[in-house]
Amino acid sequence: MERPEPLNSPNILIVDDDLHFLAMAKAYMSAFGFTVIPAGDPTLALDLLSQHTIAAVLTDLEMPGMNGVDLARQIREAHPNIPIIVLSGSALTMDRLPSDVNSTFLKSMPLSRLCETLSQLLNNN
Repeated sequence: MERPEPLNSPNILIVDDDLHFLAMAKAYMSAFGFTVIPAGDPTLALDLLSQHTIAAVLTDLEMPGMNGVDLARQIREAHPNIPIIVLSGSALTMDRLPSDVNSTFLKSMPLSRLCETLSQLLNNN
């Protein structure tokens, strides 16, 4: 499978309370050419958004404190043009997402597909 080229190693914020998934996604996406900024919780993610130029946000759906949908809404209010992809381990929850989320991704899918989707969103943005 051919890898689409990301635009100038864009900063991608990944938000997930599963630190194993966060580390795995960071390693894979960095090798794919993205600069990954990890956040283990939504509050840290909001702080990082104010400190860095972020090209896109990937957020887990289910997290303690603030879920991915609430985080996506807050991000959308402050940064209306940043692509947001919501990640979930369950297909059952993916059909209840708000319309301001650009895409969804099941964690059981290959990370290469996530990178392809992300590259397409960035190239269209």
